[in-house]
Amino acid sequence: MKNVTVVVVYIFGLITGILATGFLINISAETVLLKEMASPYDFEKTVEVLAKRINSTKNWHVTAVIDQAAEVKGHGEGDIGKLKIVQYCSGKYAYEVLADDNRKKISVMMPKTFSVYEKNDGRVYIAVMNGSFVGKIFKGETYEILEKVSLEVEALLNFINFKFSLF
Repeated sequence: MKNVTVVVVYIFGLITGILATGFLINISAETVLLKEMASPYDFEKTVEVLAKRINSTKNWHVTAVIDQAAEVKGHGEGDIGKLKIVQYCSGKYAYEVLADDNRKKISVMMPKTFSVYEKNDGRVYIAVMNGSFVGKIFKGETYEILEKVSLEVEALLNFINFKFSLF
């Protein structure tokens, strides 16, 4: 009888642990995957500063600045306020990742992007995918490349004292 109780308690603990882990991942996923930080500048100045910093950083360049607000409004869906997406790329790192056929699927995350937007409170924000977290999903050389990219993205954002973290 004692063995049955131990097994039941063990199974209950295991199931509780799995459910608790799932719950914690669910409530923290957005915080871990996406990083948002306030900009010290107005909307247009923030976009300008980001683009200049990217274009003046070795191996990096802006590929496009998309006025997402105009795209949404232009297709009849209303005004979302100011929001631009700054797409940028490093040919060096893109080559390192994409030269291996097994890593070509990572191209779905390319080019990299910053979102710049103004919220209803008038403050301007920059959002970025947490490259440090995403890099930890991969192993070996892919992880090493994505870790180098994350460090360079942090340097691009040092004007707002940004560092990637898990939380």
